Amino acid sequence: SLRAKDELIASVSHELRTPLAAVIGFAQVLRDQDSGLSPEERKEMIRLIAEEGLDLSNIVDDLLVAAKAQAGGLTVAQVPVDLRAQTAQVLEVWNQQDAGHIELIGSSARAKGDPARVRQILRNLISNALKYGGDKIRIDLSDDGAIALVRVCDNGPGITEHQLQHIFEPYQRANQDPGLTASLGLGLTISRYLARLMDGDLTYRHQAGESIFELTLPTAA
Repeated sequence: SLRAKDELIASVSHELRTPLAAVIGFAQVLRDQDSGLSPEERKEMIRLIAEEGLDLSNIVDDLLVAAKAQAGGLTVAQVPVDLRAQTAQVLEVWNQQDAGHIELIGSSARAKGDPARVRQILRNLISNALKYGGDKIRIDLSDDGAIALVRVCDNGPGITEHQLQHIFEPYQRANQDPGLTASLGLGLTISRYLARLMDGDLTYRHQAGESIFELTLPTAA
């Protein structure tokens, strides 16, 4: 409907404006030779520019998937995927400070799917854990011969029963803390859509003080 399109445009405009404003602001400060920044402060601003740029890239990726899905033109590959290698590749884009909060457990698990789409799902899940989770994040990989699993776990506040009913719907945030940067609200929706397109699924549960997002995919033959 027209109203839904207007809401989409407003949401996209807001979510893109926030990281864009940060990138422009930090870049302008760095450009100012009289800013008096220390080398450490300059390094931190460069890190933040890269981080906000990554957020922008993730938002654009999700929007492209949503557009292709609506047009019925999205297809995925079904090839062997080394989940540990794909996870390690995704983790490389975060700085050492953030990566230090993440523990990767499990030997190589092989799934069948689309490597680029698997990485997109992992980026969304890890990004959410870093933004909304606690100070400890664990990624568990396993493969029982029929199903390959990736569990992204964190010790954050979790999701309420009301939020749980809506977290996989568009434009919902798992954590409504106004002090946290909002996400576009497409990340989890797109991630579940992609998982199911690859004959897998994406689910959530809270167990033993942990928030757990579980990606399941068929194993590679």
